[in-house]
Amino acid sequence: MRKKRWIWILISIFTPVILFIGFLQWNGVNSKAEALSKEKATDLVEQRYKGKVTKINQEAEQYTVEMTRNNIRYEIKLRSTGEVLSFSKIDSKEKQNQLQVKTEAEIKKLLLTEFKGEIISFKKHVEKNREVYDVVLKSKEQKSIVKVDALTGEIVFRKTIEFNKPTVKVSEAEASRIALDQVKGKVDDIDLEESGGISYYLVDIDTQDDREATIQIHAITGEVLSVTWDD
Repeated sequence: MRKKRWIWILISIFTPVILFIGFLQWNGVNSKAEALSKEKATDLVEQRYKGKVTKINQEAEQYTVEMTRNNIRYEIKLRSTGEVLSFSKIDSKEKQNQLQVKTEAEIKKLLLTEFKGEIISFKKHVEKNREVYDVVLKSKEQKSIVKVDALTGEIVFRKTIEFNKPTVKVSEAEASRIALDQVKGKVDDIDLEESGGISYYLVDIDTQDDREATIQIHAITGEVLSVTWDD
């Protein structure tokens, strides 16, 4: 009976001591976690996400980390304990390259690959707090009116006007043959024109005696409308 009583007395004495020691150990672990350094936070992020930390800031009990992985930048927010609060993509190097400043020559080259014709007007002005180029390009078939961001080369407005093509039944090859039947020589140039609702070809022919004739041919009937000679 006395033996059991002593056992209970010993348990009641040592139990608080054991609990107190356990509390100290647990509190020590938590203190270490809360004291996570920038170096350890950097290692944690790089090991967990397999990227490269480029920037880290600490504010109170929170870290804001910028990390690059596969040419993409991410922002990670985590507590000083290592708990991740957020993970988001910022941008990519590819996007950053697109925002590099473009020269006038680069912008003109871009436009000439994008639109038909040649540049006949290229003017810079400020519009809605940014510099833009007003550009007009023209070819035989169309005219393009374009606005381009002067900094990035981004096309912010475009309008293309198609010219009405004259109605024809006679091909250029047929018009050349008709002209050569009229004047012997070599075809130097041929243009399709329209005037007063009539479509016609103007065929320039160089003769062997160094003269030049222009033959006007109706584009529907093939009729020779006129022959003129350059003096």
